[in-house]
Amino acid sequence: MIGQVVVVGGLAVLAAVLWRQGAFGSSKTGGVRTEYRSIPREDTRHTDLHVRMGAGVLSLQGGATGLMDADFTSSQPELDPEFVYRMNGNTCEVSITQQLDHIIIPTSHIRCDWHLRCANDVPVTIDLESGAGTTDIDLSTVPVQQLHVRTGAGQGRTIILASRLEHFDLQTGAGRLDLEIRGSPTAPAHGSVHSGVGALQMHIPRTTPTRIHIDKAIGGVNVRGFVQDGHNYTNYAPGATPALDIDIQVGVGEVTLDTVG
Repeated sequence: MIGQVVVVGGLAVLAAVLWRQGAFGSSKTGGVRTEYRSIPREDTRHTDLHVRMGAGVLSLQGGATGLMDADFTSSQPELDPEFVYRMNGNTCEVSITQQLDHIIIPTSHIRCDWHLRCANDVPVTIDLESGAGTTDIDLSTVPVQQLHVRTGAGQGRTIILASRLEHFDLQTGAGRLDLEIRGSPTAPAHGSVHSGVGALQMHIPRTTPTRIHIDKAIGGVNVRGFVQDGHNYTNYAPGATPALDIDIQVGVGEVTLDTVG
């Protein structure tokens, strides 16, 4: 069931495409409530996803039954996000935004968990921003084309399926980040990682030609399966063209590069 139309700027009658809410349900246990949202597939060939979360536990993965499914669990109604979408041609533009005028830090008495799922067979562009907390992104089954992630303090894990990848950009404030690339892109792809304070661990397929350039202020670099040449680390023969070209900037922390597979 489609919810009511969201009026944008008071000019809904002139809008060619209107924002809509996804079909939803809800349940409540004690003081904690879970909202379920889903977007039907329709004739969608691409998803453009924008996520803004203040603080909490955020997971993003594949396996959606619809175009996108989501569970939002919180102990306070003001933590619930605005969940809207609209069709723009064959692209579904999705916005999931926490409407807060101040940051609420989750504690044992305050809970805020978002569990988002994308379809496994629809290419997606993702722009995600979260504050303090835990971020778990597993796109190992999702044909992601572009991924932009900005996180504050906390722990993070990101797995990217490289088959349709064009570009990724990960920015973290403080904490640990584990990044794993799976597969190889069909065309040369570029990535960047910017980390303030914390440890960064990267896993790259042994058979995916990769160049990694590292600029760091304080901290060491641990390498397995890469050859160092100044600030550059490669896992392919000289003269070859890398399928992945990644730039890393780290303020304070240790970087670990590892080849797998």
